[in-house]
Amino acid sequence: MLAITNLPRHTEDEIRRLVESGDFDNGTEVVVQAIHDYVAQRNMNERVRALVREGWEAAERGELIDVTPEFRKELRESARRLAKSGEPLDPDVCG
Repeated sequence: MLAITNLPRHTEDEIRRLVESGDFDNGTEVVVQAIHDYVAQRNMNERVRALVREGWEAAERGELIDVTPEFRKELRESARRLAKSGEPLDPDVCG
């Protein structure tokens, strides 16, 4: 098991402040949550990069959508139907 014993002073102070605030029971919880949040954010960033790359490649192939008033209206209506249906939302759209 890895034990971290040499944290910068400002990091130790922040961990202590978070524990004293009552948000966490101990320093281990702070570190575990920080790592969890970091991994989740890294995964989201990777997914966003992949989606942007996919969109860019589609645009380079000429696969574009004209965002007309009619398209916007259809998009709003589709969103309303989906919201009323109770179906789960696409996490790539709603995060």
